[in-house]
Amino acid sequence: MTFSYDQETDTLYVVLEESRKECEYLEPEAGIVLRVDPSSGKVLTCTVLCFSERVRKQNRIDIPGLHGVDLAPELRSLIR
Repeated sequence: MTFSYDQETDTLYVVLEESRKECEYLEPEAGIVLRVDPSSGKVLTCTVLCFSERVRKQNRIDIPGLHGVDLAPELRSLIR
């Protein structure tokens, strides 16, 4: 798992698993984008916009839709 942060855009990028497969993109909450392998349901990457604002408000970051590194069941049904 790797993390990178773009201070200019206040965006956190999380790579849970490297993959070049064609994937689905889900936005379980405004400003949070998950890249998901449609065949396995695994979340491969997560992008969090307005990262510092989210952390400042909650003193932590919750990423809706993540259940470990697998897609939460309620989001799995959104994959085509």
